[in-house]
Amino acid sequence: MDGLIFSLVSHCRVATERSIRHWLLATGLVLALSSVSAAQAVNSLRPSWSDSAMTEGWRAVCGDVRNDGYVPARSVAIRVQGLGSAGQVVSTRDRYVLADVPAGSRAVFCVPMPAGATSYNVTVLRADWGFVEGP
Repeated sequence: MDGLIFSLVSHCRVATERSIRHWLLATGLVLALSSVSAAQAVNSLRPSWSDSAMTEGWRAVCGDVRNDGYVPARSVAIRVQGLGSAGQVVSTRDRYVLADVPAGSRAVFCVPMPAGATSYNVTVLRADWGFVEGP
């Protein structure tokens, strides 16, 4: 009987150690892949834009955000900055792109900005990544 108990305890110990090693390996891989994905994610979103006159005192900064990555981007936040002649920021607006940005595709945006800037700059602030699960 003692031999059976020892064998069972020994088997459980080996199985537990193996399970812990597998869990640590899986957790490490998930963390490594998510950090690589997060690091590449913002870089995979590229805005392009132009500006045009709207009504008196306003300009429309419109363009698109292209997703060069392999994962769709959701809740993409952009910052539009109006720049003065010396490159100083004279106006800023943060907005969300109104649609998801599918992998390998783009979504458009249009942000009204106060007139007075000589040029505009658009940057991607953040995004959520992956697919949205249905109800």
